[in-house]
Amino acid sequence: MPWQFQGTGQAVGALMAGANLISALVLSPTDNRMTYWRLNSSEGVIALNQIGGTLATQQVILLDEVASLNYDRHLAWLPDGSGLVISVNEEIFDYIIATSQVRQLTSFNGSAQVDRVTVSPDGNTIAFSFSPNGSPNVSDIWLLNRQTFQITALTTDGRSTFPSWSRVDPPSILSVFLPMVIR
Repeated sequence: MPWQFQGTGQAVGALMAGANLISALVLSPTDNRMTYWRLNSSEGVIALNQIGGTLATQQVILLDEVASLNYDRHLAWLPDGSGLVISVNEEIFDYIIATSQVRQLTSFNGSAQVDRVTVSPDGNTIAFSFSPNGSPNVSDIWLLNRQTFQITALTTDGRSTFPSWSRVDPPSILSVFLPMVIR
């Protein structure tokens, strides 16, 4: 059973009664909500809840019919807190809270392991680890545009995983000024 958290992320020690197993818990970047994967008898669910909420207050977003601990499930909030990006059962989905709309963004159809989703600071691009099935020791970082669904391989070395984004712009190109030499 999971520990509940305060908005600061500090454990307060109360248990969420009746929860079998919770994993992939992620706190909202903007308020006191959390999202998580929870085992629900023979299937799993991706759920949204208030910090300190109960099973009765959770909102089920997506059913995970595989419900196996052999699959990675990764959740990431959109930076403005308006929705989530979910990798479950080798596909990527997004969920918009205001409309309760779930969209499947990829169609790998079991041909790859997809995990460790992370969202760009502007919310438009998802970076994720991609491993072709049958190649367990090969992983690259791919990018997915949330509007166009275009997928691009960022790395091709077969050894890249755990993508992350910087919250600040990179430094501008430094200019070197050389003095003019007068002849």
